[in-house]
Amino acid sequence: SIDWVRDDPEWLELAVTCAGQSFIVVADSYFKGWTASIDGLPVAITPVNLMARGVVVPGGKHRLTMRYETAGMRAGVAATRWGLALWLVLLLGGLLLQQLRQRAARAR
Repeated sequence: SIDWVRDDPEWLELAVTCAGQSFIVVADSYFKGWTASIDGLPVAITPVNLMARGVVVPGGKHRLTMRYETAGMRAGVAATRWGLALWLVLLLGGLLLQQLRQRAARAR
């Protein structure tokens, strides 16, 4: 049996129960950025019919996770976080500078 736990564009999580070793095929596009893990341990993804993704799952109850992440996505997320942090620092610095100027003006 397969229970869909999470189904996002970049993250797929399945609760899988099988009597013996099985080959799970996800009818979703296969691209190089996909990685898979079973119960947190990395496993290989096999391209199926040059389009879909397949993973060998051992018998028993397992959690199959597939994530899509490319180097460009990691760099983009890092750049966005740094940009946001810089924006917040500049905003807080501007507010602090404005308060200091207001206090100085009142002190005159």
